[in-house]
Amino acid sequence: RVWFKSKFGMEACEIPRDTSCCAHVVNARQPIVCHDTTTDSRFNDSPCTLEAGFRFYMGHPIIPPGTRHVIGTVCVIDTKPRKSVPQEMQDLFHQMVSVVNGMVSMTINLAQK
Repeated sequence: RVWFKSKFGMEACEIPRDTSCCAHVVNARQPIVCHDTTTDSRFNDSPCTLEAGFRFYMGHPIIPPGTRHVIGTVCVIDTKPRKSVPQEMQDLFHQMVSVVNGMVSMTINLAQK
């Protein structure tokens, strides 16, 4: 399952992982930016696009240091397609990913003590 830990303007709290946009990030093990999910073959027949109305997706895998396991993703979703991603949004997204990775590292370090 995919749980939305923070959201604005969405009703859903969770969706099945196998049909989620995030599943592609987990499988690819690298960031994905999709400007319009209706024109991308990975997403155009997904319930996220067809039922939930996702049009823009930007996701980044969370891979704890010292492992090769993707334990989740950080993503930004919008119901409107985007022609480009402003630099400010990219910077904020990368800061968000860094914060999450730092929290995961800290949790792992505390658990090992």
